[in-house]
Amino acid sequence: MVLENKVKKLHGSKAYNLEVLRQNGFEVPLFRIISNQSLNEVSSEELVDIIWEKVKGRGIFILRSSAEGEDGPENSFAGIFDSYKIETRKDVSDALLELKNFGNSKRLRSYMKERGIAKKPRMNL
Repeated sequence: MVLENKVKKLHGSKAYNLEVLRQNGFEVPLFRIISNQSLNEVSSEELVDIIWEKVKGRGIFILRSSAEGEDGPENSFAGIFDSYKIETRKDVSDALLELKNFGNSKRLRSYMKERGIAKKPRMNL
């Protein structure tokens, strides 16, 4: 239970639950998690290079924002975060710029105000 809570805290319950499904034999699309810590450790250009090297030539790829505490017993951020279809290296760059600025989006701020959430969630990808 402690490990489960640590993984959920670091990567969110959606990523955790997708991994549980995969480990139990369910067909789950290939996914990678880029943690908030990783987002802050490398430059945007390095991150674009890392992501593009992992996904180029693999068909359709979706880059999706996610956040710590995104879906839980108290809140559900369903429909708040965005997903971006990636086909080119420029798509990765454009999507990362949008995702990094998402903490300032009107949609997120409005939801947080409505729910009385004071602290912005830490973003992951």
